[in-house]
Amino acid sequence: MQVIHLDPLKPEEAPADVPEAVVTIGKFDGVHLGHHALLDAVVSGAKRRGVTTAVVVLDPHPLTILRPDLRLKQLTTLPEKLWLLARTGADLAVVWQFSETSALLAPEGFFRSLAPVMRVRAVVIGPGFVLGRDRAGDESRLRSIGEAQGFAVESIQPASVTGQAVRSTEIRALLAAGDVSRAAGLLDRPPSLHARVVEGDRRGRLLGFPTANLSPLASSPALPADGVYAGWVELLPLGERRTWHPAAANLGVRPTFAGRRHVVEAHLLDFADDLYGQEVRLHFAQHLRSERQFSGPEELQQQIGEDAAAARSLLASQKPPETAS
Repeated sequence: MQVIHLDPLKPEEAPADVPEAVVTIGKFDGVHLGHHALLDAVVSGAKRRGVTTAVVVLDPHPLTILRPDLRLKQLTTLPEKLWLLARTGADLAVVWQFSETSALLAPEGFFRSLAPVMRVRAVVIGPGFVLGRDRAGDESRLRSIGEAQGFAVESIQPASVTGQAVRSTEIRALLAAGDVSRAAGLLDRPPSLHARVVEGDRRGRLLGFPTANLSPLASSPALPADGVYAGWVELLPLGERRTWHPAAANLGVRPTFAGRRHVVEAHLLDFADDLYGQEVRLHFAQHLRSERQFSGPEELQQQIGEDAAAARSLLASQKPPETAS
């Protein structure tokens, strides 16, 4: 998949050889099953017309610019979005630079800003889609713009799983409740954290269970509720050489040691290599237990051993995520 970063405030002349495309537009946080439905319709429409399949990703997420007070918890980093979008069959991803100024573009101006990178033949939208200054670009307005600029507008029905709407908001709520299994059902994969391994206080090593201490790459990631989880650590992530390792992960403040700082740490089973400074992805497969305070290091050590055994047993019957396709 080709990736183009586009600053809409620096207009360029449209070259004669830009591809014709069927496109969908959005934030794509999580790249969940609802997004998959949009991309399926885009791929199908592009094949019918013999043109490029394209996706426009608004980045950074508009709410982080327009409503920073909300402190939006994000499900995926931009590299994760692009990796996951490429796996849906998209030919072209345009990362559209969102800012307070570009947010003032009228819907007509938004589509004109795409001229340097594509000639839009059709736009696929989901329910409630709006675009542009004052959220003026609803379906009716887009159809009028399409008539003037020469593209069709196709809308699809909302995606749902066992009666539950598939939306990033719903997934964040499930994570906040620690329900990573139901979140995985809406994502079509376990929820994950993209992070870098940083120096910790080495308490895990002293207890006989060394951990990788993870610093999230997103400024405000959507994390599961505090507790212990079985999961997978992906090394060399988002690439062809990535590898998977079963793990038991802990999220919380480590109350047994009167901790106050929130930490995310993962004990990789049967693994001893140094990971400091490396990027990883931690995939949460199943909640094992809530965080709690123990009487001392000895009781905690015994419980960590039980957690590791539970994670090993659970993951032995599972395939690592994202390996089937």
